[in-house]
Amino acid sequence: MTMAGASEWRNPTPPRLPRTVEPAELPAHALAANTAREGLAYVAMDMFDGPAAEYAELSGCTVARCSWSAMRLDHLTVADCALDTCDLSNAQLMDSSLSRVELAGCRITGMTVANSAVRDVTVSECRGRQSSFRFSRLRNVRFVNCVLSGADFTQCRFDDVVFEDCELDGAQFSGAKVVRARFRHCVLTGVGGVASLAGATVSETDLASLSGTLAAALGIAVEKG
Repeated sequence: MTMAGASEWRNPTPPRLPRTVEPAELPAHALAANTAREGLAYVAMDMFDGPAAEYAELSGCTVARCSWSAMRLDHLTVADCALDTCDLSNAQLMDSSLSRVELAGCRITGMTVANSAVRDVTVSECRGRQSSFRFSRLRNVRFVNCVLSGADFTQCRFDDVVFEDCELDGAQFSGAKVVRARFRHCVLTGVGGVASLAGATVSETDLASLSGTLAAALGIAVEKG
């Protein structure tokens, strides 16, 4: 790991939303398996037709106060979408693609986005304890002010990924591949697989919470007093 420097970190490209979005109506605009929805505004509704919507596509849409909780959404494609105050707890997104997506104020506890492509995504003010991004490829992604305690990033690829003001205590990074990653003002106590974060940038203020884990990973015994 290196100390935080002055190099530029590009913000994720925001969603390319249409100037106007049509209010979604049910059941006509419900998202089901092998369906595609574009340019719609889903607000406080049950937007899915059943407990699963595999191979579905959502593009150019806004989604507010909707529940994706416990949905099976494998092979989902989400592009140019903004999700605000939604419940994605325990949602399963295996082998999916997220590009130019914003999640703000969402509950993502236990959400699984595994073996997926995640690019130009901003996750802010979200609660994501025990969430999982195992084996996913994250490029130009920013997590801001999120609770990610116990999150699983096993064998993820980090390419221009920033964690800022996040709680990452107990998170797992075993086997991760860091091209470029930054941790700034984060809680890093007890993270697993810390050796896999070689090459990442960490702010000086975060070293205190990381020092014990680094010492253990290096086999260094720390004496008190």
